[in-house]
Amino acid sequence: MLILCAGIYQRNFKIREELRALDEKTEKLDTELKNTPDLLGQYNSTQAELTRWEERWKHRAKEIPMQDITAQTYAYLNDAVFASDPMRLDIDYEGTKQQPNSGYAIYLLRGEASFYSMYQLITYLENGQRLIKVPKIALRGVLSHREGEEESYPVLQFDVELWTYYTSSAELSTGFAWEDTLGSEIDYSPFWPMISAEIPPNKEDLVEVDHSQLMAATPGKAFISDQKGKLRVLSVGDNVYLGYVSKILPEDGIVEFVLNKAGIPEKVTLRVRFQGPEDLQKK
Repeated sequence: MLILCAGIYQRNFKIREELRALDEKTEKLDTELKNTPDLLGQYNSTQAELTRWEERWKHRAKEIPMQDITAQTYAYLNDAVFASDPMRLDIDYEGTKQQPNSGYAIYLLRGEASFYSMYQLITYLENGQRLIKVPKIALRGVLSHREGEEESYPVLQFDVELWTYYTSSAELSTGFAWEDTLGSEIDYSPFWPMISAEIPPNKEDLVEVDHSQLMAATPGKAFISDQKGKLRVLSVGDNVYLGYVSKILPEDGIVEFVLNKAGIPEKVTLRVRFQGPEDLQKK
């Protein structure tokens, strides 16, 4: 009987579990095999894009003058700045560093700009005709105000050190001039704060939940006295200041909102204010 019971357990439970695990593993492998052509296509397209950029990098044409003429370098840098979006910028000449057959002049760039403007400027300097290196760069995200506007916006304050090269070898030296260089697009700034220091103003005159009162809740409708004492009717999904209506519970006299206060999500609940003393005790 012991041998029989052990055989039944082995056959009906243990082996069945092992077969189920093997079936799941087989299904997973089949799915991966079916996706292999797509993965290979993605790999090939990515590899082709990488090869194209590597070839472009290797065959960049750089021009090196026989001496650094400050006025010409200033003009070149100004052209790069004007090709970028508007920014505030100061350029200081810090002298030269001489080497046996070459040297470089040192310039310091200080100013304030949006992230995209700074990205454009670095792209132009990197891919432009003049041989320039950026050995040091310091970026700091801050909030700034435009004149006549109350709302602040994030900008970069930057300090950039540039080395502009020149050579005494006639075979390497060439003239140079500014030429527009198309940079890749970027639509995200890593310096944009996830949590803002300030809350944007209520320009659309939406219901401000923190300063409003729930008068009544019916199926699908919430009757709210807003911050100005005006009666508003809201439904689930309607926008309010910094958020939206997430839930209406008429049987409990409750309306729930989801608010995003400067990057911090918060759930806020309004309740109907009952007038009777018994209802106030229940509340």
